[in-house]
Amino acid sequence: DKLVVWNEIIKNTAKSVHGYSDQDVAVSGIIRFDPYFDNSKSIVDRNSFLKKRGLDPNNQTIVYASTAEFIYPFQKELIQLLFKFREEGKFLGQPNIFVRLHYKDNLERYRDFIGKPNFYIEEYRSTSLEEDAKNLKETILYGDVHLNYASTVSLDVCALDRPLVNLAFPEEIVKRFPNQDFPHYRPLVEAGAARLAHSPDELAEIINT
Repeated sequence: DKLVVWNEIIKNTAKSVHGYSDQDVAVSGIIRFDPYFDNSKSIVDRNSFLKKRGLDPNNQTIVYASTAEFIYPFQKELIQLLFKFREEGKFLGQPNIFVRLHYKDNLERYRDFIGKPNFYIEEYRSTSLEEDAKNLKETILYGDVHLNYASTVSLDVCALDRPLVNLAFPEEIVKRFPNQDFPHYRPLVEAGAARLAHSPDELAEIINT
């Protein structure tokens, strides 16, 4: 009968799509994001965070947050593309590549990449909410650019004011799952919080800016 939502956008959706009345919807803010702004809890420094994962603190870091395979089946090819661009010098410098796996993604699909220099892949594991929030906060803060396919992680990246790129290629996948055009996600793109990369070359260009 009553609904508690994160923000006014969701409240308006609840009213216009689901027929809730104004008095039956309360805006709470995003409680999950509270740890991001709680400075009483210490986090590790950037150098220690990257070195622990076998990454070079002297380099910038590209972070890719994966999604469910059926939504974006181009993920392995995307990582291959990032390595290719790095090897060919299409990126400025030699950036670290950090992949954070979705809980429905499978590490076995990425075995070929393990052991490559300045590459780290983080498999999903069940932890406490506090530990997960701390790890994600550090991951986002120490990533120089964040890539995903219209993931909810986009909100975390925006909350911590880090550069965000949404993958809008290959075209056939985007047409099948046009996540960036869904009503709940479109405001993020329209606000300019996420830049869209419509091709591999555009992705490299955005990462370099």
